[in-house]
Order: sequence, then structure tokens, then C-alpha cells
Amino acid sequence: MKVKRARTGLVITAATILLAALLTRYYWPARINESIDQPLPEYDSEALMRFDGTDPNKPIYLALDGLVYDVSMGREMYYGPGESYHYLVGRDASQPLHVFGAEIIKKKYQVVGRYR
Repeated sequence: MKVKRARTGLVITAATILLAALLTRYYWPARINESIDQPLPEYDSEALMRFDGTDPNKPIYLALDGLVYDVSMGREMYYGPGESYHYLVGRDASQPLHVFGAEIIKKKYQVVGRYR
């Protein structure tokens, strides 16, 4: 009897976690897109180059699919000069990021502008 109760509790817990994960995945992008609908500054290639991480007093930006993301919180480990992904910053990185990493950028970093 105890085993049956434990299994039932485990099934209910697993179903609740799965439902929460699905609902979060479904509704979370809508919240992100709401903030994108607000007016955002526009950056071209020349303007974006100013945010390539070489100036420690400026944020680090990269463009992906027409949007500009602030990746400054990854300065020390990923995007600063000499780091693995420094080649992506200060420019439109859509093509290399679609090979790997676009979804990580979209989920982890804040949109700060539009790229034209």
C-alpha cells in the first residue's frame, strides 16, 4: 500500500513539474516580446562597433536577427577581449549564432535596440 501511495505521489509531482515547464515555455516568450514592442534605439554597423568590449566603461552589444542584445554580464567569461566569443560582439552575429548559440542569447540577455 505504501508503494502505491509513493508511486501516485511521484506521478502527481512529475505531472505538475511537466505542466509548469510547458506553461513557462509557452508564456515566457510572450513576456519578452512585449518589451520588444516598446520603442528601441536603432544601431547600424558603425554604431554597433563602438560596443565591442574594448572599452571597459561601455556595455558589450551584439546583433542577432535584427535585435541588439546587451551581453555585458558575460564580459569576463565570454565576450571581453581575448575571450572565446569576443569575435561575435560589436557586429551582426546572426550567421555564426545560428550554427550554435542563438537561443541562448535570446533567452539569457536583454534586448537593448534594433539593428538595421
